[in-house]
Amino acid sequence: MSDNIRHERYLVITKLSSINKKLNEFKKNADDYTSIKAEISKSKCEHVDALIEQIDEDKKTTEKLNEFFEKLTAMMDKASEEVARVEKNFTRQRVK
Repeated sequence: MSDNIRHERYLVITKLSSINKKLNEFKKNADDYTSIKAEISKSKCEHVDALIEQIDEDKKTTEKLNEFFEKLTAMMDKASEEVARVEKNFTRQRVK
């Protein structure tokens, strides 16, 4: 082989080696990117799950508060009825 051909062959092999090295680096970066993207996605899912859990807890608390206010309203209605009854009796006794 002539020196010229050997030199050309060396340049081609060197260039291919460089390209292969860059491809491997690109693959590694792509894997890193995929890994990072998966971590972000997982983190988002965990955050969303936590928000959903908090909403469920808030919903339960709201339901309990609604039940409490319904009971309180019923008690206030009964108290109002009792006050009205006492006032009526008091008024009757005054009239006598």
